Amino acid sequence: MQGSELFISELKQIGHDATLSNGWVEFDYEITGGTYNGQKVKMAIKIPPNFPIVPPGGFDFSPRLRPLNPSAGHPLRSHESSRFKTQGEYWSRPFQEWNKQTQKDTKTYMSWVRNLWITT
Repeated sequence: MQGSELFISELKQIGHDATLSNGWVEFDYEITGGTYNGQKVKMAIKIPPNFPIVPPGGFDFSPRLRPLNPSAGHPLRSHESSRFKTQGEYWSRPFQEWNKQTQKDTKTYMSWVRNLWITT
């Protein structure tokens, strides 16, 4: 098993009820830490077919939490969402250290996502 099927299976193991919709893995997510602590969003992630060899490139979420700023760096950079259009944001945040991880799985990816929220 790999790709979206694996990602959804592993998301469910860590407590997220995920679905696949038009090529997007979608699930409800509560932000724990950082500026948006306690905020609930709908996450949507395009999973590469060869995940976990290759991680997702970023993630979309709705509702939009701040003004779009595609030219800034983290934590201010955000683009209009491909999935949620004007109602959401896309964070282009490639997991640069993925190939150095000993555990390449959904739990590792979601820990990294949580850290992005904490540093925002």
